[in-house]
Amino acid sequence: MKSNISCFISDVGWTSGLSVSANEWKALQDAETSRISALRANKRLPKVFFDITIKGLPIGRMVMVLYADVAPLAAENFRAFCTGEDENRHTIT
Repeated sequence: MKSNISCFISDVGWTSGLSVSANEWKALQDAETSRISALRANKRLPKVFFDITIKGLPIGRMVMVLYADVAPLAAENFRAFCTGEDENRHTIT
């Protein structure tokens, strides 16, 4: 039996509907988890993170893998942004 699984992102009011069975949904989740684990384990790809707080209280860390092998300039620019550097080596505050 197929069921509609909806994703709603409230900040932007965006929805997406996908009609899959529970087993298919589980397989999609497992495949994505495996893909993300492989990316995190790849030592050649740089990783950056944002520590997230709400009203000064830490709630977690968002880790991002940069595709330096595919887009080296974009990866380096984003890495510099995350560390607070700009292209002229000034600190962004």
